[in-house]
Amino acid sequence: MRKLPVIILLFALALYGQDAAQKAPEAAAKPQETVAKPAEAPKPAEAAKPAEAPKPAEAAKPAEAPKPQEAPKKAEPPKGPHFDTPVPKDPDSFRIASFNIRTRGDKAPNDWQARIPRILAILDKYELDSIGVQELTAQQKKVLLEKGTAFAAVGVGREPNKSGEHCCVVYRKDRFDCLDAGTFWLSTTPDVVGSHSWKTACRRICTWAKLKDKKTGKEFVHFNTHLDHRSEEARRNGAALIMSRMDDIAKGLPCFLTGDMNCRIATPSIQSFLAKMKNTKDVSETPHEGTFQTFHAYRYTDGKVTNGEIDFIFFNGDMRVLRHATINDHKGNEFPSDHFPVMAEIILK
Repeated sequence: MRKLPVIILLFALALYGQDAAQKAPEAAAKPQETVAKPAEAPKPAEAAKPAEAPKPAEAAKPAEAPKPQEAPKKAEPPKGPHFDTPVPKDPDSFRIASFNIRTRGDKAPNDWQARIPRILAILDKYELDSIGVQELTAQQKKVLLEKGTAFAAVGVGREPNKSGEHCCVVYRKDRFDCLDAGTFWLSTTPDVVGSHSWKTACRRICTWAKLKDKKTGKEFVHFNTHLDHRSEEARRNGAALIMSRMDDIAKGLPCFLTGDMNCRIATPSIQSFLAKMKNTKDVSETPHEGTFQTFHAYRYTDGKVTNGEIDFIFFNGDMRVLRHATINDHKGNEFPSDHFPVMAEIILK
């Protein structure tokens, strides 16, 4: 019974051997399907990019220099024009003025020799065409006309020999022709040279000039006076005399009256002028310029004048007053006169 498993085992081995012998030739007959592909050569590593050089640091901007501090402003001198810069005017107009230029005798810095160029500068800067001048002596007139060659003048002195103060009408020769002129004395005998009345402190006169405008052909009469500084009776009667003579002299022409009246606007003397004439300041088409006061006696502080408005330009007739001004030109305590001139710009219709 024990031999049976052995026989079975031998038989199984024989079968296994036979099967292996049959498969061996098949395996040899079949070539290998592919030859193993050679391994791909590794790709060469890319060359490392050189590191970028660091950008040079931007140069630091230099710090801005601190702005210099503004110097503290100095106190401004008294305001007002100072004898320069021409003041343009309408091409169809002319300028009339009243200017007490002050006689000789004052001390520096306002002595006569120092004031001559200042006066001439006023005439040129403002292009004044017809100027009623007070306190002008013959010697002063000679100097002004020699230096101010553009001007001519009419008028005589108030003393019996026609010396002393003149109330000249000074006018531009290239703008006007003088057709007639004269002087009368403010007295009960006005045609008597050197006469005086009414307790006047000084002899007083009125000079007039009939002028023809070369530009337009129009005519007018310019009267100029200097009323007494003490006697109210002399001022009142002198004003009445001027008004009574004006019509006879002008014969219907437009008139101007300039003057140092030595009194204020509300006084009887001024009111007698305003009964027949107008104040150029009151009808100016533009606001008055400068101070209202005109007599400063070389004292002009912070734009203030304490001595009042006593210089005027009155008119009658058909005309336009474009502007009115008190001319406050000065340099510190240097003045052209102890009065500021007064100016009106006019177009005759």
